[in-house]
Amino acid sequence: MRRILMLCCTLLLAACAGVGSLEKPQVSLAGLALDDFNLFEQRFMVTLRVTNPNDTSVTVDGVDFDLMLNGEHFASGVGRDQVTLPRMGEALVTLKVTTNLGSLWKQIRSLQTTHQPLAYRMTGKLHTPWRPGGIPFDRKGELPALNEIFPDTPAKDQQKIEKL
Repeated sequence: MRRILMLCCTLLLAACAGVGSLEKPQVSLAGLALDDFNLFEQRFMVTLRVTNPNDTSVTVDGVDFDLMLNGEHFASGVGRDQVTLPRMGEALVTLKVTTNLGSLWKQIRSLQTTHQPLAYRMTGKLHTPWRPGGIPFDRKGELPALNEIFPDTPAKDQQKIEKL
C-alpha cells in the first residue's frame, strides 16, 4: 500500500512539473472588423492569432482583451469560446470588443490628419484550465496607414489633376 501511495505521489508531482514548463502561447492581431454601430457604442469583431510553441496541445477557454490605438484606449472585450491550440500550431480566436463614439472619433480624426501607420498595443489574458488567473499577453505593432491600403484616394487624384 505504501509503494502505491509513493508511486501516486511521484506521478502527481511529475505531472505538475510538466504543466509548469509549458511556454506561453503568442498572441497577435489577425483582424478587426466593424460589427455594429450606433450613437453610444460601436462593436468590433477582433480576430486574434494564438500560436502554441509547445509539443502538447493547449486549451484556451476564455480571453479578456484591451486595445489601444496611438496610445489611447480604444476598445475592450471578453470571449469565452473554448479553443484547442494544436501542438506546435495556431488557431484563430474571435471576440467582440466595444468602444464608444469618443474613442472612435479621436481615431478617425487622427487618421484624416496623418498618413502615418497606426500604432497599436493589445493586452489581456488567455484563460486556461491549467493556469489560474490566466496567461498575460502584451503585443505592440503597427497597422498600415489608410493611404497604403487605398493608394488612390481623392487627395492623390486631385494632386494628379493639378499637375496636368
